[in-house]
Amino acid sequence: MLYLRPALVDMDKAVRSVPSWVHDYRYVGFGKPAEFAWLSSDLMPTGVIGDPTLADAGLGKEKFHASVAGLGDVLEELMGFHFPAAT
Repeated sequence: MLYLRPALVDMDKAVRSVPSWVHDYRYVGFGKPAEFAWLSSDLMPTGVIGDPTLADAGLGKEKFHASVAGLGDVLEELMGFHFPAAT
């Protein structure tokens, strides 16, 4: 949002909402080799997870354009997708 609609973002309201224990493990956690299944309320009482205090419009721009490009690739593949006949 900082890239697309910065006027809608109030960084003064940004609150870090990541449980401290996720940093205690080398392999288990978000984006690590052994991710786990969870409900957001399992991790934070508010049900909100993330750290918007690290938000950056430049990084948002990179992620947005990569997502749009990736979506085009996905749609192109979907156009030719078909289930093979059962054998």
